[in-house]
Amino acid sequence: MQRTKTGGHRMTSKIRFDLNDAEARLLATMAENELFRMRYVNPRLPGYLIDQDVLRHAQSVTARLSEMMKKQKGFATPETPKALRQDADAL
Repeated sequence: MQRTKTGGHRMTSKIRFDLNDAEARLLATMAENELFRMRYVNPRLPGYLIDQDVLRHAQSVTARLSEMMKKQKGFATPETPKALRQDADAL
């Protein structure tokens, strides 16, 4: 990863890997739990400052992962808006 001027990280390459159903569900659950912690728990800690770009990217990636899990289960899902995909790719 490469550090940006604002202190955030920007991904410079993509990583691909295979997961079975159970592993993907576990990863999606962990991502949703971490996102909840970032949005609602951490801001209550003294001195915690949330990085809005990181939060936005986390929301985008978590939404994409949840959408992939729903498609895998056979549920019809709307296509992820292009702006959200670009946000996640920019991370």
